[in-house]
Amino acid sequence: MEHLEALSQERAIEKALIDHPKVAKARARVDQAYVQLEEARRWFKPKISVYAGDRLDVDSHRLGIQMSHDLDGLWDRSRAQLAEVELKVSQQELELTRQAVVAEANAAYDTW
Repeated sequence: MEHLEALSQERAIEKALIDHPKVAKARARVDQAYVQLEEARRWFKPKISVYAGDRLDVDSHRLGIQMSHDLDGLWDRSRAQLAEVELKVSQQELELTRQAVVAEANAAYDTW
């Protein structure tokens, strides 16, 4: 007991927000939602390639740019929209979890 440091209420709340498993779990869901959103957005980025070369047998030079895209991915934007909604929901969940942890920390501090 003699090794316990006196915590201010602000420090107790800060520590709870860093160490509380519910907050860590909610943060992990936000991180996962970001990854899913980036994955979904990748479907909408075209693939671009540049080529250049010589053909010795016909003495010609070639240079060009080629662009391709998955047309199904262009038409089906629902995957990205769903990922955006999931991100917003997980961000709101994180904020609500943080608020609940602050309330718990305040109550525990007042009780202590």
